[in-house]
Amino acid sequence: MTEAEPAARELATAARSAFAIAVLLLVLYARSLGNGFVYDDWLHVVEEPLPETPAQVARIFAEPMSPLVPYYRPIPRLLNVAQKQLHGAAPLAFHALNLALGFACALALRALLLSRAIGASPNAATLGALAFAAHPIASECIYPIASGRETLLPTLFTLLALGAYFRATRAGRGLAVIGFALGMLSKEQAIVTPLLLGLADALGIAPDPPRGARAWLVRYAPFALVLAAYAAARSAAVPDALAPGFALFVAPAGPL
Repeated sequence: MTEAEPAARELATAARSAFAIAVLLLVLYARSLGNGFVYDDWLHVVEEPLPETPAQVARIFAEPMSPLVPYYRPIPRLLNVAQKQLHGAAPLAFHALNLALGFACALALRALLLSRAIGASPNAATLGALAFAAHPIASECIYPIASGRETLLPTLFTLLALGAYFRATRAGRGLAVIGFALGMLSKEQAIVTPLLLGLADALGIAPDPPRGARAWLVRYAPFALVLAAYAAARSAAVPDALAPGFALFVAPAGPL
């Protein structure tokens, strides 16, 4: 057996799994490609003005989602604007991209399950990805254009950050920090990323967990810096008149 044969088999297995995931997604969600716009798609896609200068593009990172919505989610908004610039307000293309993002999330989950930290078999990892794609929550993300991709994007970045971190290399940890930053710029739910990583380290799931208070501080300081930068950017972008009270302070037990 040559050294290339195991790699070739692994690649073939990955291709078959990707094909199975793609087929399932098409069977479940192909009908979404014929849908139009619904709910906040009108606000965030149809009525969203196109930037005409680089300065106006940059302003996306200094403004809320819209004057009526006090969210700071520049990456989904930038993606909406880029698609509208390319092909206008054609719902088919927007629905197709949501379907592609769902496919990317399922592949990222499969890769995460195959990591040495989790150690699932290829078949188990594929079944996990298929279950993920078929879950009703996935339909809530794939069918609606605007609100759907606002959840698909941070989910994808979180899965990629976890997979990169579990490589236990300096580059992998750096990519995890970048994934966290991109996730936060997509939706606030990405704040769970360092919490998941810390839990994995504490439970000994992640390879090479930090040992000692100083090691923990060094390992997670970049995530804290990203969070602080995000909080400052969001505070500057969302006017106080729009910003609602933090639900966590109103009902601390709510997330639990």
